[in-house]
Amino acid sequence: MVVKIQRELAESLDSINAYALVRVLQFRLLNGLTDIARNHDSEHPPFSAIEWLRDTGVHGGGIRYSISNSSFFNQASMNVSQVHFDDSPMISLGSVTAISVIIHPLNPFTPSLHFHICWTESKFGQGTWRLMFDLNPSIENRWAKSLFIETLKEAAPEQYEEAKSIGDKYFYIPALRRHRGVAHFFLEDFKLKQNSTETGLAERLGKSVIDCYFDIVEKTSNKFISPKAEDFERQLYFHSVYFFQVLTLDRGTMAGLIVHDQNDLGVLASLPYWVSKPTLEAFLEKMDGHKKELFQIILSVLPDQARCEITDFIRQKIANKLRNYYLLNPRLLRELAKSN
Repeated sequence: MVVKIQRELAESLDSINAYALVRVLQFRLLNGLTDIARNHDSEHPPFSAIEWLRDTGVHGGGIRYSISNSSFFNQASMNVSQVHFDDSPMISLGSVTAISVIIHPLNPFTPSLHFHICWTESKFGQGTWRLMFDLNPSIENRWAKSLFIETLKEAAPEQYEEAKSIGDKYFYIPALRRHRGVAHFFLEDFKLKQNSTETGLAERLGKSVIDCYFDIVEKTSNKFISPKAEDFERQLYFHSVYFFQVLTLDRGTMAGLIVHDQNDLGVLASLPYWVSKPTLEAFLEKMDGHKKELFQIILSVLPDQARCEITDFIRQKIANKLRNYYLLNPRLLRELAKSN
């Protein structure tokens, strides 16, 4: 049962419309993924609804639906939030409204999905969108990759090439000489028209990617095909790559942790539930400088075992370590991944 959320929403019409959109997308994902999971396991548990508040709700907050280590999901989180400063005349930022989604299926043949739509509005009436969608398979599937790319091209034909170029840059991992995923789309500070707050592109992309992903999940998670031990090992390796990229390069993750500490578990809900510590230690050997120092601190949080469970307790410890490190070394934030 979802507890009634006691938090205030932004006052502007554009922010109200953006919030309505991201809630629609959140429930589209929640209902579709729940149905798929229960088709595979009739007793699959529901997603947990977790509320978080920004400054006790005075400046908004959010609600996420999440699940970990189930019969169908390794880790999944769908967070919708709206933070606003209508009562703070010294702050020029009006509001930020977003949906942030990460789905790591249990089946190694089914790709992970990262999905983020954000509307940021100043108090001067100016607003921009951030649109991010990327497909992240443990075991590459050419059909799934092709379908995902074609969906993006069809939904955003004028923006696709630019968004692909920016996404490929953002999700590249220099230390490993590889990308995190196989298909990336990223537009930031984007306005469809001059002085426009039109939600059309964000809505079209959001719904198209969600429906595309449902198709991919259904076709790659065939319950009659049992993954082998080596398939799960390949998944564990990729999840370790994902863990590494998020905690050493992802600018959005660091911003979410540094600005406030009221949604740490939601920000780090993108981390897979299991990672390989030996694999991560091998990545450490490819690093140098402050990034190596930071990653050593992160590895010290993990239990001394080959296969590490990333529980909420571990996520919180990682969040604290990251925040403290960057607050002491703010200049190093400039070395995180950039969109353009």
